Amino acid sequence: MKRIGYLFGIMLFFSSCGSTYFFSTIDSASKNTVKDEQGRFVIQNDSLDIYYSFNGDNGPILITVHNKGKEPLYIDWKRSSIIIDDISTSYMGKTMALSGSANINTIGDSFYNNSQSSASFNGAITKEPESISFIPPNSKIQYKTTNLSNLNFNKIDELSYNKRTNIDSNGNIVPVKAANFRSEDSPLHFRSYLTLYKDPQRPFSLEQEFYISSLIKTNRIGPSNMHNFFSDSDDLFYSKAR
Repeated sequence: MKRIGYLFGIMLFFSSCGSTYFFSTIDSASKNTVKDEQGRFVIQNDSLDIYYSFNGDNGPILITVHNKGKEPLYIDWKRSSIIIDDISTSYMGKTMALSGSANINTIGDSFYNNSQSSASFNGAITKEPESISFIPPNSKIQYKTTNLSNLNFNKIDELSYNKRTNIDSNGNIVPVKAANFRSEDSPLHFRSYLTLYKDPQRPFSLEQEFYISSLIKTNRIGPSNMHNFFSDSDDLFYSKAR
């Protein structure tokens, strides 16, 4: 039994070493957007606050909207999108996992002809949530939507990376590749476009631009071992190479 566990551990080690991961830091190119201590991107005016968070696998987009005004506020998710490489993806669509099992009894003409079988199934169904979110005065909502999995890390020239070392969670020194970018030269930009209104006849939009400001590429460290990088900061996320 110990030998099986040992061999399984070796398999996991080499599987991790053979996978390429990208660890990204996001910044914003919008003048009206600031980053707070949690790494959230904050857009504020007199009547509302909007927070963007991206922490986790493939950069899940969590949007928090705080209505500070005295009137109800609405967000039209059907007319709100994430835009990557000029391709717009609606914030509205979601996919739900579906799984289950079933027992099937077949009754024959006699006791000996009866039979029983079982089956299991897995899949996904597409759920269309409410397209409009209602936010009462002095309240907030959180909306967890799509992610940043469509960012094309392969477009980054290998000459952009510098060789560095990192310490994994076991204290081992491992080589990595790292790159830093400014807004004007980052190859990875994306935009968020929100449509809001108080009066349905008078909608308004807010758009924020984001970019990858630093990137670490490695095939030696998975997310669970990236000791010196990965944390709960909302401007950090990781992706596995496709």
